[in-house]
Amino acid sequence: MMAGLKGVELFADSPAVLLARAKDLELTEQQIQQLQRLEESTRQQVRELLTEEQRRHLQDVPKDRLSMMELCMHRMQDMPAAQDGEAGPMCPMCRRMMEKMKRDRRKDAGAAPKGERRE
Repeated sequence: MMAGLKGVELFADSPAVLLARAKDLELTEQQIQQLQRLEESTRQQVRELLTEEQRRHLQDVPKDRLSMMELCMHRMQDMPAAQDGEAGPMCPMCRRMMEKMKRDRRKDAGAAPKGERRE
């Protein structure tokens, strides 16, 4: 089970970020391959650094690259079901975003926000 993604920070020059921007940066095939090898080597070193118990916590994490959205979706599988009649689990950030979207839709439709009266 993955704990939260709270506090995740990425460096602009990290291999993962550079690989994601390979086209924009016009990386050569050789540079891409070197970055992929560097990234895999680093990941292997990290796995070796972790204890057996820590590795067990990560054993259900997909081995392939994931977008931030995919990481969040994977993380949501471990979260308790949503409350207030909403369907499925939802991370706190997604819940706040959904609530804002609902408020914005009501505002656009001319309806008063829930719990408020329209004058």
